[in-house]
Amino acid sequence: MEGLGRVHNFVNSSIAAARRVYVGDAGSFSLLVVNPAANLVTVSQATAQSGGTTAALNFTKRYAQTTTGVWAATTAAAGNTFTPAGTEDLVVIEFSNASLADGMKYVFATIATAGELVWALHDLVVQRHPASLRDVLV
Repeated sequence: MEGLGRVHNFVNSSIAAARRVYVGDAGSFSLLVVNPAANLVTVSQATAQSGGTTAALNFTKRYAQTTTGVWAATTAAAGNTFTPAGTEDLVVIEFSNASLADGMKYVFATIATAGELVWALHDLVVQRHPASLRDVLV
């Protein structure tokens, strides 16, 4: 069986719409920010796919990769926003499902203007063939 559907699932998150992604069936998840430039990134959690209660999803560590292909860790005070230096090609923020507040099962992120947001869901509770994966945007 492939890794997709057994170990992980991926979701492209629209910049403008800040689409909410269901992470209740994942043991952990990561936000990948591709070509972020120096644009503010904000990460949040929610109780429902639309509406409901929202709150900041705080983190302290992120990893960045430049054209060298080497990962570098950055640790900061807990918060749900960061502004990349502008030299990174890829930034990754990792979360455990335990980092969600009670009742929160959805995550979403926004980026000011440039860059692309991709959610990676890891340690899937229900493993399926890729074509049968749950629609995590519903």
